[in-house]
Amino acid sequence: ANMIEDLADLRSLHGLTTNSEVRAFLEKEMRKLAVAGPSSPDDASAVERAGWTLPAQPSPSPSTSAPAAAPAPAAKKGAASGAGKEAAAAADSEGGDSEDGAASDPDEVLVQQERLEERMTRLRTSRGPSHDATLKATFKLLDCLIGQYKLNMTDDILGEVKTVCRERGSDWYVKWIQSLAFCRWKQHNYKEALRLFHEQEGIVGASAALCENIGHTYSSMGDLVKAEEYFVRSIELLKHGSFGNKGGVYMGLGLVKDRLGKTREALPILEQALEHYLRERTQGHQVVDSSIIAKAHTSVGKAQEKLGELTQAARHFAE
Repeated sequence: ANMIEDLADLRSLHGLTTNSEVRAFLEKEMRKLAVAGPSSPDDASAVERAGWTLPAQPSPSPSTSAPAAAPAPAAKKGAASGAGKEAAAAADSEGGDSEDGAASDPDEVLVQQERLEERMTRLRTSRGPSHDATLKATFKLLDCLIGQYKLNMTDDILGEVKTVCRERGSDWYVKWIQSLAFCRWKQHNYKEALRLFHEQEGIVGASAALCENIGHTYSSMGDLVKAEEYFVRSIELLKHGSFGNKGGVYMGLGLVKDRLGKTREALPILEQALEHYLRERTQGHQVVDSSIIAKAHTSVGKAQEKLGELTQAARHFAE
């Protein structure tokens, strides 16, 4: 009865006349609770700190907030809270997947983190720690924390769900391994990250994205021969349809070959990475991600400079 009354209040307050309009309103509210997770430890600061790029996250979607509405007539007490209850219940039942974009503004990220923490806590109480919806919310929060380098908090939560993920097995345990590997990588504990990536490889097999991550990790540890091996494997898997980030793989392989003294081999590979980023990270004539494109231009320019191709190198440095 209370839910029916709350829905009636919701319709009255926001001028909603059909069930479709009510659903659309609740879905809009649910979008405020969602955040997308990375598939790798890639971020701008890591790219700048290291000499290469990891698999790219999907480009953040612009924040979608409703336009300001005219002041509504006063509603009965409990109407607004009823709408919030409906939105929260819908988010819990659907796993909170109504939006795929991740916030990029620091203030928005903090708000998302708070919402994700609240959702995880609520689901642990209402559904239990091992429920799919709870674990989905937990890993969304972990992705958010890893992206902010809040690694101590990440460690704590991973410790809390370790047993549950082991017991559930399958995808949840693989997600746990991957999140811990990304955390260790960002803590510069490359040896432990590598062990975890290989454990993941042993469970799910090789993929282009996983081989790329392993290649970058070997590169960070200074084992350039193994890094080259895994980048080559990643490219072969990409050719056979395995999911991965072509630009990141070619950039990684090109830079490793250059460090191995194979600069002439490295140059066309780096040029392929640049071409990929120019296609992928621009919309029309507008550059969406200038930092990685600048990194690719610089890498090509440095290789050309080593080979004595100074005019071409200068053009890339100017870009």
